[in-house]
Amino acid sequence: MATEKPSLYDNFTLRGESYKAGMLLLIKYLTEQEWKLGNKFPARLDFISEQIERLYKNYADDFKKEKIFSFKAANESLNNRLLKSYISILDFHTTLENPFQSLLLAERYSVWLKGRRPFETQVIFPVRENDTNPKNLNIVLSEKPLVDQELLFPEYSDNDTLWFKSLATWQQNFIIGNQKELVACSIPSSLRNVPGLANLSYHECKINNAVALSYFRHAAQLPIDLLENKNTDDEQFRLTCLNLASQIRLSLKEKSDVLTSTSELVILSQSILSPGKIASAKAKFFNRASDNDSQIYALKERAVKLFQYALANPETSIEDLKVKALFFTQNEQSENLFYKDFLKKWGLFAEDNKAYQYKPIRFTLLSTNNPFNVLRHFGAYPLQNKHNEFNTALLLGAVARYLNHLFRLKPKINQQDERVERWPQLIEYMNQFNKVESFNFQLSQLIKELSFCEKVGKISANSRKSLVKLLESFFNEEIKKNLDENVFQLLHALHALLSIPCGQGVLASDERHKPQLRSFAETMIVNCLGGVSWVACKSGKDRTGGASIAVDAAAVYYHQNKKFPHYQDSKSDRGNYLILLEELFRSKHQQHVAAENAPGAEGLVKSTYFFPSDLKLDVETVQLETKLARLNKPKTVKNTPTEFFNLQILNEDLQDVKDKTINMTLGTNVTEGDWERNWDVYFINGRSVRELRKNKRFESKQDLSQFIETHLLEQIEDKELKKYYIALVLYSFHQGGFPHTFSKLSMQLINECYQQHNQNAIIGQPDMRINFSWSKDGKGIQIEEINTYKEKKSFDTSDNEVVLVEKGDYYCQTSSCISLNLSKVKNNGYKLAASIQSANVNCTEELLKPVFFLKKSNLSEAFMHLLQLFLAAIKRYFDKLVKLDPVLNERWLSKANSAFFQKSTVTAESEKREQQFHLLDMISPDFFIINDRMKVAST
Repeated sequence: MATEKPSLYDNFTLRGESYKAGMLLLIKYLTEQEWKLGNKFPARLDFISEQIERLYKNYADDFKKEKIFSFKAANESLNNRLLKSYISILDFHTTLENPFQSLLLAERYSVWLKGRRPFETQVIFPVRENDTNPKNLNIVLSEKPLVDQELLFPEYSDNDTLWFKSLATWQQNFIIGNQKELVACSIPSSLRNVPGLANLSYHECKINNAVALSYFRHAAQLPIDLLENKNTDDEQFRLTCLNLASQIRLSLKEKSDVLTSTSELVILSQSILSPGKIASAKAKFFNRASDNDSQIYALKERAVKLFQYALANPETSIEDLKVKALFFTQNEQSENLFYKDFLKKWGLFAEDNKAYQYKPIRFTLLSTNNPFNVLRHFGAYPLQNKHNEFNTALLLGAVARYLNHLFRLKPKINQQDERVERWPQLIEYMNQFNKVESFNFQLSQLIKELSFCEKVGKISANSRKSLVKLLESFFNEEIKKNLDENVFQLLHALHALLSIPCGQGVLASDERHKPQLRSFAETMIVNCLGGVSWVACKSGKDRTGGASIAVDAAAVYYHQNKKFPHYQDSKSDRGNYLILLEELFRSKHQQHVAAENAPGAEGLVKSTYFFPSDLKLDVETVQLETKLARLNKPKTVKNTPTEFFNLQILNEDLQDVKDKTINMTLGTNVTEGDWERNWDVYFINGRSVRELRKNKRFESKQDLSQFIETHLLEQIEDKELKKYYIALVLYSFHQGGFPHTFSKLSMQLINECYQQHNQNAIIGQPDMRINFSWSKDGKGIQIEEINTYKEKKSFDTSDNEVVLVEKGDYYCQTSSCISLNLSKVKNNGYKLAASIQSANVNCTEELLKPVFFLKKSNLSEAFMHLLQLFLAAIKRYFDKLVKLDPVLNERWLSKANSAFFQKSTVTAESEKREQQFHLLDMISPDFFIINDRMKVAST
């Protein structure tokens, strides 16, 4: 299926949908300690989930309705409308230290759990004027996501590893709860705090239905977020080795069908990194520590050397104490360990026949680095090619061994037919003999020079020059007839590699991008050898995408011209290769790979930096792609609420319930009946009363009392205090009391609002959930009340009939948590404190918003509010010094506030109630349960 460039609507709605999935995942796995109320309440999760879904729906609808075309406007919509709303929810309900970063991580975890699917992109190249083949070239690029489940499952199951302990608890819970699913899913490149090869897929390039090229692509072997954690050096190396072992294992698995017919398997791990002092300084002073290419490259090279030695010397004893400590248990370390034991850890060495698991073949593990960074031009990274020459020499040795089977046998003269004249036959024989002798001599010279380079571990200028000349001697038509297509392609790829001048050059002299030419030449050589190449940059998408486009274009170029692009190509040949580069870039295949890791972020970052400078791409396209690609890491979004819930309206009702409780005027005690009827509505510590009761009805008030004591008040050690709390629950925890404070108020306010605006509507009963819990600080009962309004009814005055007119998505949600606290006072009584811990209203109907929210403050109001805060602070300070004669009366502040804002005059009685709410009221110590009713004695 061909991938097309999506519109901004597609990009940003996909991105928003992914953040929605992240939010839903995050609230699901947050621990009790990460919720402000100190518990997990299913109804709260449902309430927040509905908000999350509605916010995304509104965002997507508004985006489509407003027809946003500019990237800036679209990005502001994503950040200001959606992400800020999500951060606001997390700020309100959770104790997360950094809600924004938590959301980003959760979004990446959701992408991981969702997994990736194989996909392919079709590209058609029209017939060129000089082509002998009249058919169009049909190119199909495909990606097959892969993981090494056998190695990763034990790693994800071990909760004692350093990387696992460094995760937040909710992340640990997520991994534990989804181990079986996650071990089968490709890790997104932006999630770099877990083991496994991120952004891993097996890439194939087919030309007219024939596989021309295949290789693996992935992100760096190190989970780079570990670079930001101190004292993790050993863990970094261990996980780099684990991921390198996965590369070897997956290479063997991919080539399992040909292992029986080959004597050597070449595995090339190619990095597209830019290590050096500048990279280290940039990571230290300008970017995150996880951007340190030098450390990533050093760890990879160290791991490669360890595996190279182990594969070459499996029977050698391990003397390195660090290797023993990192990869073997204490009991195992007491034994005599060999490198074959190290290989067994990764399933690379079979116990029974003391051979490699698949076959006793020769492994040639190679590692090269071809930095694509723009600063390569100035030679700013001295480490970038440190190991290249040695590993390239090893690659030449593998080519030499591959070519050994090409030696031709000398021809034999046919002496059986005496009727044939001997002289012409002899002439033909001599010609054949000379050709074979010449071919074998040339081949032996080539193999000898290749083997010499491997032996000395480097490629001198003379060897390079000699090899280029020897290779050119094989390209005449006569010799070409005696070479199969794969060998001819191998020799051309080797010639292209050795023809590239050494060094990086400066901007003007490296417009053809020598590192990119080396990268595709190495990959093509390994492909012709029947080996496996692995191409990776830090994230496995941008620079890796550039390398992938280059090697695919080289394969197509060879199909068209029977040679590979060269550094010294003519302007015409170079132009043909650049056309292929541009067409494969425009196919959007690599951009789609990037979007698989972050839905909607379909682009490559600054592609002109890693493409050759003589490739002229559309500037606006490159800039837009860079912006789209960076959607996977949005800039920090902070919560700036625009609407403030008016707490005063809830305060007054809460105070009224408290006064009625103290004065015993709350009404008929119906607590037992309400708990019977509402046992699917009432919860204790997140579990419904029905569940806790196991469907058993309450037998009496004493049964309810015992139930409350067992499940809600078990933390109270003071028996006298516990008696008071039980009395408080039995008297005021019913539909007319504390648990339903906000629902009664909101229903009343919404109905009044509809009446004022001539709306002939009556709201239906809300979907209600109420959770009782003991507070985190252990000082009282929390009552969390959640109401969702979905139904509307119409009252027909003609026949007094109520008709349901609407039932669907919610139009209003209310959420509140009040705290009730009883504490002893000097005269041996108890005082009741009733306070609002949180209150939240989510209105989708604009008409209702003024009912619940305060108007926006202007600058003068903000200044007055700040002045009042200063006065209050001064008062509290002097109150401590002069306790009997306070400097200022808090009632004065209330009056000043009312006068300034020109609000309705507060009556003396309401002021008195306000003060009572803050100063708390007394409850007599004789507040007992007597004969199923409450009695209050004088203090």
